[in-house]
Amino acid sequence: MFGACDTQNSVRLVLTREISDLESQLRTAETAVANGSMTVAELQSLKASYREVDTRRRRHDYRYYMMRKYAEGDRAGRLLAG
Repeated sequence: MFGACDTQNSVRLVLTREISDLESQLRTAETAVANGSMTVAELQSLKASYREVDTRRRRHDYRYYMMRKYAEGDRAGRLLAG
């Protein structure tokens, strides 16, 4: 279980870093569009990338939550079965 937790945490860390980088790029891109140095299509593409990574992170969080919930229930069941 601990190895799985470490893997899950490292995956979440990578996804969180990607989100942070994309948020920074989005802030810069919105200014660039206002200045005319970036097209609206490029900004929309960046926003789509952000949504895709955010969706992956949310799915990962849900799978991790369910894995933990199942493991805790399984552990409790074994204790009761004794």
